[in-house]
Amino acid sequence: MALILNLGELLQAVADLLREGFSYENVQVFWVDQANSTLQVRALVGIMEYKVPLDGIRPMDQGISGWAAKHGQTVVANDVAKDSRYYSLVDGDAACSNLAVPVTVREQVVAFMNVEGMEPDAFDDSDVDTLETLAYQLAVAVENIQLHRQQRDQSRSLAVAEERDRQAETCTTVLSSLSTPPD
Repeated sequence: MALILNLGELLQAVADLLREGFSYENVQVFWVDQANSTLQVRALVGIMEYKVPLDGIRPMDQGISGWAAKHGQTVVANDVAKDSRYYSLVDGDAACSNLAVPVTVREQVVAFMNVEGMEPDAFDDSDVDTLETLAYQLAVAVENIQLHRQQRDQSRSLAVAEERDRQAETCTTVLSSLSTPPD
């Protein structure tokens, strides 16, 4: 994951990994906008893939995943019918179990992974451990992307400053040659 420098590609790769590598039936990866208290669907695979719009935005105060993002805690709901926080992205969704794991960078939740099972009690401690480990790795990769962007922006700023210095030197040289009387 650390080699992917495009956030959208990274989040989709995580969703694909969870679906293909671990056979989770429904996987969503949300980006968290703390300033606006919203969640944005950035990657999804599984049953909802063609039912939920990519980049769709919803309030952070909705659902188990919203609660996990807001509180920065993993949530396991092995019977969503008994959890008042559960909110389906799609009417008629047949999910019975839900596992939401936050991704934290510098003590701030920036994203979270949400997996759903179509059977009750679909998740156990090994699922939690797997997703929390992946969340840590994802956090490192997201931070690397952020650092890469900062470095790229600083390099661009430095290049602009160097070009301006070069142009100023050229102007100074030209002006100096014009103000020097001929011999």
